[in-house]
Amino acid sequence: MNSSPLAAQIRTAPQLGAPQQARTRVREWLDANAKTAAGDGLNQLVATHPSLRALIGGIADGSPYLWELASSEPERLVALLQADPQQHLAALRAKTFDAVAATQDEAEAMRLLRRMKAEAALLIALADIGGAWPVMRITQALTEVADTAVGAPTPSAVASGKAKVGTLGRAAGPDSVVLTPNEMASLIGGGIDWSVRKMYDSLRVELQEGKVVIHARLDTRALPPGTLGPFAGMFGEHEPLRMAGTVAIGRPGTALYDVTDISLRGIEIPSPVVSTIAKQMAGATSDGKIPLKVDPAVSDVAVHPTGVVLYKRRRAER
Repeated sequence: MNSSPLAAQIRTAPQLGAPQQARTRVREWLDANAKTAAGDGLNQLVATHPSLRALIGGIADGSPYLWELASSEPERLVALLQADPQQHLAALRAKTFDAVAATQDEAEAMRLLRRMKAEAALLIALADIGGAWPVMRITQALTEVADTAVGAPTPSAVASGKAKVGTLGRAAGPDSVVLTPNEMASLIGGGIDWSVRKMYDSLRVELQEGKVVIHARLDTRALPPGTLGPFAGMFGEHEPLRMAGTVAIGRPGTALYDVTDISLRGIEIPSPVVSTIAKQMAGATSDGKIPLKVDPAVSDVAVHPTGVVLYKRRRAER
């Protein structure tokens, strides 16, 4: 796949149903923004990449939703066209989750996620309609964005999560229950040992297929001396933390969160030292697995983007 600005990767544009009206709309919009930095950037991009004007015209002609996304914030459109789409989408998601982890306002967290999805929708549409990405990459990108689910340990989620898990211990109870992202965040927040949990605030949980991603603000001052090793001087007192890994039941009453990726302020921690840092930063075992307290009735776990299934019996035994 190309590693170049999206504008340079545009190869195709849709046929115009009303060519004159579309071209007039685009020209008037460019003229209205001509004296702004974004307008100047757009005019330069269109002059350098002729197929881009046709693509923008096609969006103006055939998609009111995409045209609103493109025309309402010209500076966002310029940023997308000047960036490598693959790298921009990955950075957009990482930046958003760091911001979500840093806020304590749930409404603000939802606003950040909505904005991320709008920008991602515009980027994917440009790459799709403009022929920059193949169908499989478009499908993958749509799935990545659509499957984004982030939960926070709210008081109501704590209560509802406990109630659901409690039914698994009943003889006549269900074989499985599904936890929402908020309820899973509550289970993790309450399951981490307090000596570790107190180092984090603004905890959020992102669900991916087979993987749980924890976002939080880490108080680096509470870390044991030497935890960050040569990286220590790079970080402030409070930094956005991202940990990703799988969850499985280790023994009755204990789940194991197997951490495979850690980043601070978007800076990836090298894989060879992830287990060591997870042990010092989050109370993990020597192999990088963080113990989480769970109800002894839970015997198996399956993580999906829309929720986490807790089973009374292991799936192989069902």
